[in-house]
Amino acid sequence: MNALRGTAAVVLAAGLSRRMDGRKLLLSADGSSLLEQAMRPLRDLGLDQVVLVTSEAAGTSDLDLPCPHLQRIANPTPEAGLAGSLRRGLDALREDIDQAFVVLADMPSVQEETYRRLREAYEADREERIAAIPVHAGAPGNPVLLGRSAIGMARRLDGDAGLRSVLRDAGHHVLRVEVDDPGIHVDIDTPEDLERWRGTHGAHGGG
Repeated sequence: MNALRGTAAVVLAAGLSRRMDGRKLLLSADGSSLLEQAMRPLRDLGLDQVVLVTSEAAGTSDLDLPCPHLQRIANPTPEAGLAGSLRRGLDALREDIDQAFVVLADMPSVQEETYRRLREAYEADREERIAAIPVHAGAPGNPVLLGRSAIGMARRLDGDAGLRSVLRDAGHHVLRVEVDDPGIHVDIDTPEDLERWRGTHGAHGGG
């Protein structure tokens, strides 16, 4: 078995947030912004690189994100779709990175243990698998962990395509990892989503 090299995370935070006045990632949730909440589980994972893909419209440049090995890069054309941000993030990965989490910045409820479970399960079975996804209550969610070959496949995506087509094409080479984490299904797309999340977490901050 080849020795496993580095693990990274690519955080996609360049969305236009048209349904939430453009800067939803700055909205307060449980005392901190949505972006800070989404990135908090990454801090203690021992990651070798964290790439944050943002846009001017997202307004996140002034946020203090105490995440080790953080690299911020800009997507000047977020309107072209999600794939552009994903490609920019993956292209910024160092040569010594063998696997990378793809993290959606509007998903603030994913638990740190989910990241650990994904990495441990993938590393134990990576000779047969190219990616790992979390599953809760029978349904897959996010984040996704991509191995080196899946990273190459994702770099060829265009437009608003996400990872679904890559995972579909990979078929049984994608490892499904059961996790006790409903947060893998919680994304904040509308004001109603935010209020529902705040109610669940007892958060009352304004944005």
